[in-house]
Amino acid sequence: MWAAEFAYGDFNWPGWSRNFFHPGTRHPSARDYDEYNAHLGRVQRLMQTGKARSDVGFIHNNWNQGMAFRAENNGSNPVVSQMNWQQAHLGVYYRSTELQDNGYTYDYFSPAFLFDDGVSFDHRTRTIEPAGYRAIVLYQDWLDVAGAKKLLDWARKGLKVGILGNAASRTPFNDGKDAELKKTVDALKKLHTVRTATVFDPIDDYFSATPGGYHDNVMAKLQELGVYPYVAYAKENQQLLTQTRQDEDGNRYVYNYDNGSYRDQSLRPEVVSAPNPGTNIKTDIKMDGEFIPYAIDAWTGEVTQLAHYTWSQGRTVVPIDLDYNNIALLAFEKAKHAQVHIVSTDADSAYAVPDAVVVRAIASGKVTTKLSNGKQYRSSVTVPAAYDITGWELTVESWRPNTTERDLVRTGTIGELTTVNRLTSTVKTPISVQLDTLTTWNNIPTVGRALSGTGHYEASFTWDARKADGAYLDFGDQLNETMKVWINGKKVGGRVSTNPTKAKKDVGGVGKPTIDDGTGRQVPLVGKDEYTGGVSLTKPVVDVSPYLRHGANRIVIDYSSTLQNLQLDRGVLPEQVTLRNWWENDQVYLEYGPKQAKIVPFVEVKYSGRR
Repeated sequence: MWAAEFAYGDFNWPGWSRNFFHPGTRHPSARDYDEYNAHLGRVQRLMQTGKARSDVGFIHNNWNQGMAFRAENNGSNPVVSQMNWQQAHLGVYYRSTELQDNGYTYDYFSPAFLFDDGVSFDHRTRTIEPAGYRAIVLYQDWLDVAGAKKLLDWARKGLKVGILGNAASRTPFNDGKDAELKKTVDALKKLHTVRTATVFDPIDDYFSATPGGYHDNVMAKLQELGVYPYVAYAKENQQLLTQTRQDEDGNRYVYNYDNGSYRDQSLRPEVVSAPNPGTNIKTDIKMDGEFIPYAIDAWTGEVTQLAHYTWSQGRTVVPIDLDYNNIALLAFEKAKHAQVHIVSTDADSAYAVPDAVVVRAIASGKVTTKLSNGKQYRSSVTVPAAYDITGWELTVESWRPNTTERDLVRTGTIGELTTVNRLTSTVKTPISVQLDTLTTWNNIPTVGRALSGTGHYEASFTWDARKADGAYLDFGDQLNETMKVWINGKKVGGRVSTNPTKAKKDVGGVGKPTIDDGTGRQVPLVGKDEYTGGVSLTKPVVDVSPYLRHGANRIVIDYSSTLQNLQLDRGVLPEQVTLRNWWENDQVYLEYGPKQAKIVPFVEVKYSGRR
């Protein structure tokens, strides 16, 4: 929900709505919403391309069960509710997470969905379209007769069905059709395309508030039927989540997310006692089919053809390295013919170019690489050491409310209705600082942790293009809120948008519309450039090679904080964690500003793909 500045009534600074997670121009980071939107747009573009490829559909005839009624916590852990069940590694309705932990994706839907326009069983692929379900699982005791008969019809034609225990044992609403349902389900169970699964830790009522029912053999039974996920994992894990799309040409697109976990809050003893996997996952994902993989940078839009993958047993196997709370967007182009690629390497990364592959190293030593054509290389590389950019000039602009409340007034009239809207203005005070190396504001005595606002950073550094092929700029492991970066006058990541809806437009001016700034002065509505991307805010490490020049270089950073620290210091917000029982919804002091600015050189080695 967008939060306005001016508002009707006695709203305090910075404007309407006391909820600080509502976006709006009152926030310092509003100037960077263009980069946020570009990032979200790319994610949504991928997630809406083509059709979904989901593995399993769970028939969900009774919606008064499961997570919404806190059936998973039994009152013993009341914070395992709302969105928290996922991070505690508990099932939302279906209690086992074995399918999820092995790459299966699944949806819940009413049997009425099977009768919707556009929903059909594809006899060729033996999937339910348009979502691509390879199997249906019955796990609730409710199932209406019409839905059961539809499943029986499709199962006779090849649809795979799993039945958990005594699922589908009665019809909804005491409609008197239990005997007809039993006859239909009995016929279903006799088919070679159907398997019955067992709960190994049963409880009296699977949908009660009693813990248990977390272990079954649904996955094993589906695999007996030949049902495997579109995207499988090399190893079972409790971190990675994926969603797959497929376009008309058979190319696929995968959204990958490392969701981490609050395992110590789980009701499952084996989850609580398991070793903590940390905040990163390194594994392989295995796409069903033979493809050429690409990585899509959701922050910059850059697309890179990956060189490191294998084709094995009809699947494309791609390594993935993902930090907690981060995403990776991958595209899989349907392969017309095999291309020479890397099957193993100890380099830090690799990518493909026409008729060759390139490996990249950030440390000196030996790099071993094996290609799919059988050739193996061991190359010596000498890489300069990483170094901090030093000698920073920083101007922090501290934002605080005017001591005169609601000093700005704007009158609006629509027809015969006139409203008077008010806003407390923001006083912005500059603070100049010189830093040897970058650090966050709480470590700078003249700034401190209590301030919110913006920061303008400038520094110079040298780059020796003779010793390395390029470099990353590493701002640390995370960044609280937003920033834009320029090197030698060029914006890092993205470019000025030419999209008609994003292009700069100066609406105001002589003879053109203006707006009251709240003091009675009319000011023109002036546009500004918007960008198609920038530095990742969740993992602020970026390849700056295209912007570097041999010798002297100049860097400029414009950083924007949240208002949280200031409002905590003013006592407007109480300091607290897990607000509204949502994990990570914390009102605590944040570390503002980039933690560092470190140049990390790399050296590349190119290997020909010609046989």
